[in-house]
Amino acid sequence: QFGNIKHTDTIFKAASYVKEHYNEKITLDQIANYVYLSKSYLSKIFKEEMNCTLTGYINKVRIDKSKMLLRYENLSIVEIANLVGFDDQSYFTKVFRNIVGISPGKYREKHRRV
Repeated sequence: QFGNIKHTDTIFKAASYVKEHYNEKITLDQIANYVYLSKSYLSKIFKEEMNCTLTGYINKVRIDKSKMLLRYENLSIVEIANLVGFDDQSYFTKVFRNIVGISPGKYREKHRRV
């Protein structure tokens, strides 16, 4: 996935930070400090190389983790939202629907694994 990227190390390090801290409140400041770049430069190269914003990437990682929890865990939507880093269940549902195309509840109904 990172093969054709000019800033491979920086993008990989930023993406790894997101994957390790997705369940926490993540700020652009934190990621920029972690990779030793300014917020504006990091945002620019991340968008150029990954074809999405850092916020979009963070949300995608969080939604991917929530999909797994929805399939395999018997937790409420609120609990899952909190576990993947969303403070607000309605915002989680909105982001989930935008990325996946259906609500978390409908996703659980269609993809439930016991």
